Order: sequence, then structure tokens, then C-alpha cells
Amino acid sequence: MNTPRTYHEPGILNTSLTNQCYTIVLVAYSFHSCTNQTEVARWLHLHHLPPPPGNPGPSGRPSPSSPSSSAGSRIAILVFVGTLLGSLIGAVADLTEALEPFRAIYRAATPTPHVRVVGSSTILGDGVPVAAEWKEAFLEMSAWTDTVPILGPIERNISLEIEPVGSLEGFKEAEQGTVHVLAASEPVPPDVVQSLTASGITFTCAGEIGYDIITLVTDVNNELQRAIQVRELSSILTGDITDWAEVGGGESRPIRVLARAGSGTTDIVLKTLTGSSEWQPHFIECYSNSQCLDLALSIPGSLYWVSKAWLQTQPPRYLRAIPIQRGQDSPTNPLSLDEPGQADPAFNPDHYPRELIRPLYMYVLSGPGINPESTEQAKQFFLYVRGVRGQEILENHHFRTYFDAPAGVPLDLPEGFGRGAGDTPVVCKE
Repeated sequence: MNTPRTYHEPGILNTSLTNQCYTIVLVAYSFHSCTNQTEVARWLHLHHLPPPPGNPGPSGRPSPSSPSSSAGSRIAILVFVGTLLGSLIGAVADLTEALEPFRAIYRAATPTPHVRVVGSSTILGDGVPVAAEWKEAFLEMSAWTDTVPILGPIERNISLEIEPVGSLEGFKEAEQGTVHVLAASEPVPPDVVQSLTASGITFTCAGEIGYDIITLVTDVNNELQRAIQVRELSSILTGDITDWAEVGGGESRPIRVLARAGSGTTDIVLKTLTGSSEWQPHFIECYSNSQCLDLALSIPGSLYWVSKAWLQTQPPRYLRAIPIQRGQDSPTNPLSLDEPGQADPAFNPDHYPRELIRPLYMYVLSGPGINPESTEQAKQFFLYVRGVRGQEILENHHFRTYFDAPAGVPLDLPEGFGRGAGDTPVVCKE
């Protein structure tokens, strides 16, 4: 993705020779001096080795020639060369280590683009390592090498930061002009778009990156005799239905609705099923998927909604999904898998309520104060996520790819993005 760069300006190491350099120079000088026959003879004598034939001995007189002395001289030269190479290798290794602080200074003096990916916990974290795997693969692709005089090759890469703060908090941070990639489990609201526009922040890229199935769960002892209709679920959320016996529960027990504050999942469930994001008095607040599931399992008659992808990371014996029926379609369980021996039929998204299938969005932002190089790298990350490799990672964690979009689920993208002429999607603008 990035081509190697070579710098021809003067190196930053503008100082006297280090001790390691002296070592190399002295060894090289010794080698040069020893090419004199007298010096060779003295070196051989110092190491108790016979001189080569015809060479002067330590006193300067020629030594008698013999086959044994000739062989000894060759051995001596080999020993000398070996000693020299050992010294050179050791010195070079020491020099490489000594130069590392200067390489660190070079890296600090020539910072690489920094990219912040902020938003939905469903997409970026919360126990599902999709974003972590995207980051690892993208950084491997984007690495390059700077070749700097004296310092040699230096491995470089961009700085990529993943921050799963939730969709709603991500919208707030985007308005501050500090976000390069915004991930959201719901569309950017019109008022946020207006605020971004007023701040000079624009969308460079925008598009769906996949789909999530919102799953409703209850405690393992809550036996339901039938599937719940979408209209009944809406009445539960508004407080018009308050007892499980009204919706096919085996016995009378209050419905305890759990909701997570600041969650895009909660926001979209309430908006699509009740027309408002307002909480009802009978809601019980919880603060993370883990805590909410713990409460759902410990409170009889509980009801909680969460991403199917996250639920698939939990022990299946503790999960009881509530079947939701859309019209006259056959009810389908989001946790059912198409595996041999599976009692329930495999999950069919075409029979699942559209209100509980949500597109996952990603946006690349640009504007005043946002480094253009960071925007370009953010764009490349966005395109990687929407590419085959990025979608494969998404699918491996039980999300649905946008390649295989569920029928009838609408998209809500900023103006100028989406299907263009010839049905070709517009996802990035120049």
C-alpha cells in the first residue's frame, strides 16, 4: 500500500565517531598494517605460529622455508581473518544497538499519520474482536521502510487507535473534529449532520459495512408457549403489556425490561418499535452487555436486547432467545445454527422483523484541523473494511456482510452517498 521512501538529506547523526566506530577503524587499520610481511611475521610470532616461507622472522631475518611452515602460515592467516571478522561483526552489532536511540529520535521527528476510529461498541469492541483483527491486518498491509543515511532502514507505520465509546458518544466526539473514522450502529442523526456541517466537517466516505441481528433474551426459566409478535413487543416497551402471561408465558410474572444507557442498540430498538428513544418508568438501567446479561439471567421474567454477534461469545447453555414473529412468517431463532443435529431450523433473516436487523455504518470525516494524510489513511482503512478480507473477518464473528444484505432493510446515508448511476454505490468522494 505504501512504497518505501529513501531520504537523501544529511543524516541526523552529525557527531564524532562512537566507540563502536573506533573499533571498526582500528581493526581495519590493523588489517592494512598486517599486509606488510614483517608485521605479519610479528603477529604470527606473537601468537606462537610459524611464519610463512620467505617471510622475515621477528628479528627481520628470513625464516627457512619448509612444507610445515607453509601450512602453518596458511593456518595462521585463517586464524587472523577469523579474528578480524569476529571483531568486525561484534563491532557492527554494537553499532546497530548504539544507533537505536537515534532511530527513535528520527521516528519522533518524522511522525506518521494518526487515525482515530471512534464509535459503536457493537462494531469496535465489547468482547467481539472484529476491530482488533481489522487493525492487525491493516497495519500489516500499510507498513513501509524509510532508508536514512547512517541510520539505515527504519520500519514505519501509521498510528491506528480503536475507541469503542458507543455510537451516541461517537457522534459527540465527531462534532469536536477529532475523529477520522466514525463507526455507528445507527445512522448519523440529522441534527448531528447539521452540527458537523456548521463546524466545516464533511463526509469523505460513508457506507454500510455489514448488518447486525438484534436478539431478545430472557432468563433460562422463562418458558414461552409461542413466539411474540412485533406489535406485542412494542406494547411491552411502551408499558401497555406488563405480564408474560399476556404474550404466551406459562405463568403470570411481571416483565422486567433491562436497558443499557448510552447504547446505540437501545436507541434504535426504542425508535423503531415505539417511535421514541424515551425510556419508560418500568425500565431497569444497566451499564454493559455483560452486566445486563448477568441481570437478565438472575431476574425472573427479564427482557434484554443485544447484538447476536456478542451473544455468540457467551456460553450457549445460559442463553434463552425469545422468538419474534413477523406477520405470518414462521418464527425464527437468531441463535439457531445450520448444523447437524440442530433441533431448531437455521436462522432465516428473511423471516425476522426488519425492525431488529440494523445496518452497521462507517464514515470517514475531513475538515479543519484534521490532517489530510490521516484522512487518506482513514479512507484506506474504510475501503479495507468493506473489502473481501474485512468482510470475511466480520462474518467470522457472526455479523452479516453487506455483500449478502437482508432484503427489505433500508439504508440511511448522507446526501450524495449510496446507489448512484448504474446502481454503482458511491462510498467515497474525491
